Amino acid sequence: MFKLSFLIVSYCFMSFVCVAGTLSIQVKSPDLKPLSNAIVWYISNDKSKTQPNYNNETIYIMDQQNKQFAPYVLAVPRGGKVTFPNSDSIKHHVYSFSAAKPFELKLYQGASHQPLVFDKPGVVELGCNIHDWMLGYILVADSSVIAKTNSLGQTSLLLPDAAGILYIWHPRFKQKNQPQQYIINQEQPVEIIINQPLLPDLKGFGNTDKFDEYD
Repeated sequence: MFKLSFLIVSYCFMSFVCVAGTLSIQVKSPDLKPLSNAIVWYISNDKSKTQPNYNNETIYIMDQQNKQFAPYVLAVPRGGKVTFPNSDSIKHHVYSFSAAKPFELKLYQGASHQPLVFDKPGVVELGCNIHDWMLGYILVADSSVIAKTNSLGQTSLLLPDAAGILYIWHPRFKQKNQPQQYIINQEQPVEIIINQPLLPDLKGFGNTDKFDEYD
């Protein structure tokens, strides 16, 4: 069960028995609009079926382009390695004070740093010490079954044949450390409607410092 940096929300909890196969998912906001950048993951009751592969040599990339983190949200299994290249023509100073992975990459340009290992589940909020409007997120899940929704709010998960729990998280959640859990059935696809208010979309702010609610 997902724990450590995340608090578990009990009001929408349920374990379910699933059949191995691809689960198609559509995520929508409370006003029923498709929700991109939602992270969905699955943890089996038999954790051996969904535990991350710590020998995985995949390198995940959180770039910096046009004075923004790219991608805005990155999904990483626990133990994943992330590199932070700076593709801009100016220097950035990347940092995080998040409990799941505090770190600091001082002023640099290009790909001058070795990948960092994200070995604790939780939300890692990224900032730039030079450009206050830069904000990004890394969601570290204690599962190898993890995906992010596209611009249409759609994604899919390849599930094992074992009971478990489906989790969802979005950077606009006011309670960043409280992923939601959902009751689903065997029908395809599964539609998930977020059942908590969402913070304003930062993409509408542009290069600004109006991030008071995003502590």
